[in-house]
Amino acid sequence: MDLPCFSLFHNLWTETVKQIKHCITCISCIIFLFGDTFGADDTVLHIHYLRIMLYQIKYFTVILLLNLLGSNIYCQERRIEPFHIILHSGDESVDMYELDIYEKSGEYYAENPNVTYMDKPLGKWVVKLDSNKIKACAKFIDAVMSPVKDCKDWSSSVEHYNVIINGDTIKLYNNLCNSDSINYFILNELVFKEKFDSVKHEQEILAKQINQKLKGTWYFKPLTKKLKRNEQFVLTRTNSYKSKCYWVIADSLSFKNNCNSILNLTYSTTYELNIRDVTYFEIQSGFKIDNDGNRTVTNYGATFILNKVDANYLIITYLWE
Repeated sequence: MDLPCFSLFHNLWTETVKQIKHCITCISCIIFLFGDTFGADDTVLHIHYLRIMLYQIKYFTVILLLNLLGSNIYCQERRIEPFHIILHSGDESVDMYELDIYEKSGEYYAENPNVTYMDKPLGKWVVKLDSNKIKACAKFIDAVMSPVKDCKDWSSSVEHYNVIINGDTIKLYNNLCNSDSINYFILNELVFKEKFDSVKHEQEILAKQINQKLKGTWYFKPLTKKLKRNEQFVLTRTNSYKSKCYWVIADSLSFKNNCNSILNLTYSTTYELNIRDVTYFEIQSGFKIDNDGNRTVTNYGATFILNKVDANYLIITYLWE
């Protein structure tokens, strides 16, 4: 038994014995003080209080057993070995990821020194683990301890694990494929679920604010040539340039193009925001639907970096179709 669990058992036992002693002392005092009132030879009172004392002892014993049973289950759920994951993963470019599971003062914690979400760095996160998260950690270790020797149909992506546990380093090279339900990314998402949910919620609020600002008619400054990649340009709400080239952005992420001389977006009707390390303004591809309901792509969409949007100006950088 580990030290935190032993301490828990010891404290429960000590407190229960203390309560039983207190009960016996109180009953003895009552008998001593009031026993003569009922007669020196009257043993009924003594028997009555002895029965009460026995019931009290039984009560405290049952409570002790229940507490010990609960604490035993609690300790069994907690018993995992601390471990540290270093993962190199990627395809065209390979990135390093880390996750540390450690114990402190009888509690388990997860620490990620470099959290990213949608390519946005969020710094170091540390959280205390509950029983479900501890079980997920145990499941991950089980997968690490029983890897597949030869993964079939493995993708070109690299996944090289170094898992340090009990002073030993377990190396896995693209052979954690027996655990679709648990890997570094799933475990990291699970142990930091509340924090990721908070970040997602903040991004949803930010997206709503940006969408609200985007609504309206945006006029282009007259352009004499088609857009080039990485070219930044400005649209305005007021048509001071008497331009016939404009976009209309409305509710439900709807989009209407009236500027095909710059970019062919004739049949594009929707857009999306992709908030990552920067915010991407993505106009979706346009489609035609025939009488049988079949869709045919008529024009590709376009992706821009949204540099700025306010009451008067929309500044974006063209990336690609």
